[in-house]
Amino acid sequence: MKNSPIHLGIIGLCVACTGGTGGTDGSKDNNSNDSGYYDTSDTSYYDTSDTSYYDTSDTGTPIYEGDTSIGVDSSNASYPTDGQGNAKEAINASCSSHQYDFEFYTIGLTGGGQLQIEGAGWEEDHYIGSAEFDADGWWDQLQLTLPHVDPDTDGDGYGDTYGSDGWKMQENNTTSITGNTLYNCTHFETQSSGLALTYQLTVFDLDNQKADCAVWGNDPGAFSDGCETWN
Repeated sequence: MKNSPIHLGIIGLCVACTGGTGGTDGSKDNNSNDSGYYDTSDTSYYDTSDTSYYDTSDTGTPIYEGDTSIGVDSSNASYPTDGQGNAKEAINASCSSHQYDFEFYTIGLTGGGQLQIEGAGWEEDHYIGSAEFDADGWWDQLQLTLPHVDPDTDGDGYGDTYGSDGWKMQENNTTSITGNTLYNCTHFETQSSGLALTYQLTVFDLDNQKADCAVWGNDPGAFSDGCETWN
């Protein structure tokens, strides 16, 4: 946060002359001819022409000081945009033959987040970190890529190699371990209650306190922590 400009003035001192010969030796003799003491022509101290500190001509972007929340402020020109110049959506997820890709945006900076995925008799809990952020604190971009444990090409909901034992190969993503997902695109794309997924994103502020959450998918109440009614 930028502080209000401080204007520093110089207090002029009037020193009376009470006689003497008016030397210019620079000594502290209260002689009005002496220019070596309280020299008003000296601009090396409290230089009013110096604009390098508390420069009132600074017109840069202000620092964001509000709460952290999941979302995008489309009125802010600094937010990332898509190929058409539109602000990106706050929640973005896609699935390919090899992996899930997640991209989330927040207003304000985060201390990272947590992505939970539930469905088909399974639940995963993944850490998601910041990939890019605004230098003035206006937005944060969280990204997570989760490779499939075992691709499912026949669409039965199980991987082709490990089948129903794929869960043994699943690892949650953490700050030190790169995770993966048991879920395949069959789960991502289906609306069937037996395979459909529910997602919950929780973001934390820079003090690692819960700042906001969002839940979407098959069963908003799946995680039983009240996120569906948060804020």
